[in-house]
Amino acid sequence: MCILDDSITVIVKKLLGINFLKKHSCEQCGRRYKRKMHLIAHIRYECGQEPHFRCDVCLRAFHQKSNLRSHLARIHNIFDSFRFPCVQVAVTNPHKKFACHQCGRLYKYKCNLSCHMRYECGKDRQFNCTFCTKSFHHKSTLKRHLLLVHNCRYGKMTTLEFINA
Repeated sequence: MCILDDSITVIVKKLLGINFLKKHSCEQCGRRYKRKMHLIAHIRYECGQEPHFRCDVCLRAFHQKSNLRSHLARIHNIFDSFRFPCVQVAVTNPHKKFACHQCGRLYKYKCNLSCHMRYECGKDRQFNCTFCTKSFHHKSTLKRHLLLVHNCRYGKMTTLEFINA
């Protein structure tokens, strides 16, 4: 088969509506995905599942947190979850049974709720980046930020080394 035959096959499949690039399909609903990990996420969180995230403004429910965040940005002009802390509340998740009495966030484990109340809910961000104006609730998030954004390890690189890097 020559290259011309392959391109004609592609054109014919596109005209017929055959989606040949999406080779992973859900056995329950028939949705197709290019990547297997997207199919696995669909099966785990979407297909036959109740939505886990609800907009507190209009009560619309979403299967994915990213869809809720883009909904908040597009529809309600809310661009970050810090201005609207309770957007991550699960709607119907029997595994999350510990709720924050201030913002309503739900947690599977009591220790995670305790950490949330101690470091996050209504608290100022106490871990500040020395290279930019960002600040964080958790030291681990600051470490990840320093590594990914400023290309340095927490406490390992001096300001002079950072400038010369």
